[in-house]
Amino acid sequence: MEEMKNLMEEEKFNIVSDENKTFLIAFDEEMAKLGYGICEVADAYHWAKNWINAKYMINYTRTGIKKKKLIAHIFIKEDGIFLRLFALKEGANSNHTREMARSVIEPHREYIESAPAHIKELFTKDTDCDHTHENENGFCWRLDTYTVDGKIYEKCMGHGFDFWNPTMEKLPDYIGLLSELNTKKSAR
Repeated sequence: MEEMKNLMEEEKFNIVSDENKTFLIAFDEEMAKLGYGICEVADAYHWAKNWINAKYMINYTRTGIKKKKLIAHIFIKEDGIFLRLFALKEGANSNHTREMARSVIEPHREYIESAPAHIKELFTKDTDCDHTHENENGFCWRLDTYTVDGKIYEKCMGHGFDFWNPTMEKLPDYIGLLSELNTKKSAR
């Protein structure tokens, strides 16, 4: 909250529009309510520089725990911001086979099926999993298979959920998605 306000006053963040600064401060406040905080402010990862022309990044993890798992990236670009949210895959299936895998998304099917279109479409696009994290059993531990509206989909959990130029209007939807996906539920 104060940290984000202070960050936005730094000279290097002069490239951020007032509208996006307002979004970032509000996003940070909402993240704090969920128990997440800024863990890193740095130059953007090389892949983000190359892919989306990002200059800087602000990363979030859960506060107050030793084992830090990334929950959100915000990439600062000269022409806007890019938000990527993650669903934590607790107890990742690194030693499992596809038959033994536990879906992170499936328990949230009802939420997804009734979500606004800009949220639902994140789950109904063709797979983006390149299967580069396969284990000795030939199972990609980042792959998640689930059903939405009676159709089976696959998603790479390592790629997260991307929002180009997020807006204040949709902030409750982004926070709702993050909160929903990171609340433990059992498959129905």
